[in-house]
Amino acid sequence: MMDTFRVKEAFVSIQGEGFWAGTLAVFLRFSGCNLWCGTEEGRAHAKGSCGGWCDTDFIGTDGQHGGEYFAGELLGLCEGLWGSRPRSRRLVVFTGGEPTLQVTEELVRLFQDEEWRVHIETNGTRRCPHCANWITLSPKTPLEDLVGENRYSEIKLVLTGGDSDLDPTDYQEMRYLPNMLFVQPADLGSIAKNRLSMEACYQFVQKNPVWRVGAQLHKILGVE
Repeated sequence: MMDTFRVKEAFVSIQGEGFWAGTLAVFLRFSGCNLWCGTEEGRAHAKGSCGGWCDTDFIGTDGQHGGEYFAGELLGLCEGLWGSRPRSRRLVVFTGGEPTLQVTEELVRLFQDEEWRVHIETNGTRRCPHCANWITLSPKTPLEDLVGENRYSEIKLVLTGGDSDLDPTDYQEMRYLPNMLFVQPADLGSIAKNRLSMEACYQFVQKNPVWRVGAQLHKILGVE
C-alpha cells in the first residue's frame, strides 16, 4: 500500500452528529468531493443538494496538519494526535469532502490492526470499505444515485426547509439500513434561515417518529 492520501486537516474533537454525538475522536478530513468542487462559483453546478448549504472547506491540504501522507504516516499522525489517552477508546473518523475518493479497505484495516475503531462519513455515491466499524450515510442526491452494495450504520439527512430538500422517507426503507435515522437542520448562516431548517426537521419528525432530530453538537459547544 504505497499510495499517498491528500488530507485537508486533522484534529481531535467530539463527534457532533448522529448516534455517536459527544464521543471524542480524531477527525481526518480528506481533500476533494465528487459532487461539488468546493468553490462559491461552483455551487450552481454542484450535484444534488450540497451546493445549496455545504459549508465545509475540503479544498487542498492547507488546513491544520494538512498534507500528503503515506498510510503509515497517516496512522502516525493520528497516534500523535490521540496521545496518551486510553488506547481502548481510540476512534478515527474519515470524513471530507468525500473520503471514499481516497480511503481504501487496506487503510481501514491498517488502523484497525492498531486497535482503532474506524468510522466513515460518506455521501453514498461510491463504494465504501465494508470493513469499517461504522458507516454514516449523508445523502445529497436521489436514492437511485447511491451504490446499492454499500451497507450503512446510520443515515443523516440535512434539511433546509426549502424546495430542494431530499425526501427522507425515500431512504428509510433501504433494506440494509438499521433503525438509525436522523434529520438534521442545515446551518444556513442566519438566525431566520436556521429557524426554517429547524422547523422543517421538527415538523418532519412529528409526522415520521421513526426518525430523530439531530444537531451539530460541536457547533453548540463552539469547537471544531
